[in-house]
Amino acid sequence: YYKAIKDVLEIERPESLINFTHISDPGILVEMVMNSFDREITPKEFSAVRDHFSDMVMEKLMAEPEASPAIAGAVELFNQLKETENVMVAIATGGWGPTAAFKLATAGFDIERIVIATSDDDFDRKEIMKLSHERALKRANLEEFKNITYVGDRPWDQEATEALGWRFVGVGEHTKGTKNWIADYTGVGVDHFICD
Repeated sequence: YYKAIKDVLEIERPESLINFTHISDPGILVEMVMNSFDREITPKEFSAVRDHFSDMVMEKLMAEPEASPAIAGAVELFNQLKETENVMVAIATGGWGPTAAFKLATAGFDIERIVIATSDDDFDRKEIMKLSHERALKRANLEEFKNITYVGDRPWDQEATEALGWRFVGVGEHTKGTKNWIADYTGVGVDHFICD
């Protein structure tokens, strides 16, 4: 991602994202341009970075599919959740749609009939999550879900989830210390993600 930005716009990677407003592929890009050039990104620049990044990811994963593996146990659990009665699985990602879909497919996830919202829909993580939720409700033909659990691997996932009042399950080192934390999905059953 940062190499694509540097290749196209000659902007160096930020030291930290802690003060960035929108932690998503387009959100970071827009803010990096503002911070570096004190102006808004042009549509041409935006498309050039997005396309270059997409090309780089697809070339890399076609040559080395193992370069973006699923977290241990994730595909199996994902499939179990999809088959669980009264459970709707949806994806919300801060990544651009085509790149995110390609990465998921390469890692072994069957997302063909899965509700998904990406940063192509909105820059803001909470808005992406809300849109995924709305699409899931529509797909399930419901007005509301009894419970919502969001699974994420970064602090900004937890912050957005808490702001929406949803239950959060943290995965991996970056969310260690959260209430419902797991190192990976190995040996974790569907009950861990379903609450009453």
